[in-house]
Amino acid sequence: MLDLHGIIRLVLDKSWLIVSCVVLAVIFAAIYVQRAPRIYEATTTVQVEQEEQKVIKVEQVVSEDLRGLEILNTIAQKLRNLGLLEEVLEANNMLPPVGASMTNASGILTREGIISGFEKSVKTSLRRNTRLIDISVRNADRRIAARLANSLVESYLGQDTRQQQTTTAGAGKFLLEEAARLKKKLEASEQALQDYRREVGSVSLAQNQDIISPALQDLNKRLTQSTADVIQSQGAYQDSLKMGTNIAALLAYPQIAADSDVSTIAAAIARLENDFAVIRQRYREKHPKYILAASSLDGLKEQLAATVLKVRDRIQQTLHITYETAFTAQQGLKKELQDTESKVMQLSDKGVRFNVLSREVASDRVLFDSVINRLNETSLTAQIAPERIRVIQPALVPEKPASPKIK
Repeated sequence: MLDLHGIIRLVLDKSWLIVSCVVLAVIFAAIYVQRAPRIYEATTTVQVEQEEQKVIKVEQVVSEDLRGLEILNTIAQKLRNLGLLEEVLEANNMLPPVGASMTNASGILTREGIISGFEKSVKTSLRRNTRLIDISVRNADRRIAARLANSLVESYLGQDTRQQQTTTAGAGKFLLEEAARLKKKLEASEQALQDYRREVGSVSLAQNQDIISPALQDLNKRLTQSTADVIQSQGAYQDSLKMGTNIAALLAYPQIAADSDVSTIAAAIARLENDFAVIRQRYREKHPKYILAASSLDGLKEQLAATVLKVRDRIQQTLHITYETAFTAQQGLKKELQDTESKVMQLSDKGVRFNVLSREVASDRVLFDSVINRLNETSLTAQIAPERIRVIQPALVPEKPASPKIK
């Protein structure tokens, strides 16, 4: 073994080599820093708000805790949705027309290539134990980086509002048409009852009230409730048919996002994306670990898409079965009611006639009130934003580049 003096002597003898290596390293580092492009990073910080939902019938609204980690991760991923990124680039006039391409210093860029490159420059991250999300955008132009970061949040808020309006517009239109139809029907039935009263006289009507069958009254109530159930289940089923195939849009529905399988896969994707972010910093794209992580992430995303579509189909099928069950029950009650009315009409035609008209008025009024209440609930629900974010710190124009790190 060499003693300490021998090591010191060896270092002194080779000092010229050590100094040369250090000088060369400094020179190469300086050349790299001088030639490397300056990349600026602008960050917008948003906070996910939690609003208490208040409607007339609370059981008809699915409450969602926006502080849940799965929901926060869902919002963070939606902020990197390709459709949203395309809208941001379109708003900033940074995309060529569909089917066209553009040329810059890097070569010919297609529309899809620009969107893909923008996706790689966007990063969303959650702050631990908070409801804050940082949205970072990197660009060689520091002003464009700040503008894109702010535009990303603005476009997300616009999409969120449009989606909420689209969800309730169909239900509102259907209920408005149904309310107008029931209003005319109620007016007609009230007029018919008033004309019949004039025809038979109040004394005959009072006598006929004694022959009304209790069974008929019970069937009337059950049929009224059954008809209201049919309208409600039909509206819910028609709303479910408006669910498209866009996975990010489907995840905005609370009943889909709250599914155990969906939330489990979403959480797995979030964890894998965090791990993948570390791998991307350590390895290149052709490294086996990088390829394995990317493949696993794509597989989980495909599994999430298939699971979301399966949950959507299950919801639609369940609502369809509910509607068919309610409709079948309504038809059965109608038939039973017709049989009972035939028996009562044999006792007194006038009493039955008056009872039918009165029942129609009561039934039409109940149905009309039910539709009006549902319409009011839909209007209130339209004002509830399930995923509303608030800007805490808008992106500012960065003064120093984020890359390369000179120190």
